[in-house]
Order: sequence, then structure tokens, then C-alpha cells
Amino acid sequence: MKIINFIKKLGLGVLVGVSSVTVALADVASVMDKIKSEILNPVAALLAAVSGIYFLYGVLLYFQSGLNEKELDRAKSHIIWGLLGLVIIYSVSGIIEAITSTIGA
Repeated sequence: MKIINFIKKLGLGVLVGVSSVTVALADVASVMDKIKSEILNPVAALLAAVSGIYFLYGVLLYFQSGLNEKELDRAKSHIIWGLLGLVIIYSVSGIIEAITSTIGA
């Protein structure tokens, strides 16, 4: 009889523990969604804009450089770093989206 009571109490304890974990995950998901929408998305948009402008500046330098090798190398450097910045920003945004969708935010 004591064993049956113990199992019933244990089952109730597990049920309460599972519901607590569910509530905790819901809180984590809402916090992650808030951080993503209030902080990460605006910062990513700003960095993407800066990187895009840097890329376009490199393209402008490329067309203005003529046959000057030093200026061509400088323009290529701006283009490469601008594109690399865009790739990194959108990759991080994709990773963050994957994490938040996995958590359930």
C-alpha cells in the first residue's frame, strides 16, 4: 500500500514538474522574441545598411579608378568587405531565427 501511495505522489510530482518546465519555456520564448524584435532586428538592419553602403562605395570607387591599380585594389577591398559583412549579418540572422523557432518563440 505504501508503494502505491509513493508512486501516486511521484506521478503527481512529475506532472507538476513538467508543467513548471512548460511555463519556463514559454517565458524563455517570450523573452527571446522580445529581444529579437526590440534589439537584434534593428541592429541587424542598421549593420546591413552600413555594409550595403560600404559595398556600393566600393563599386563607385571601382568605376572611378580607371586603370590605377592601387585604386582598383582599394575598391575591390571595399567590395569584398561589404559583401562579407552582408553575408555575416544575414547568416547570423538566420541562425537566430533557427534558434528561436526551435525554442518555439
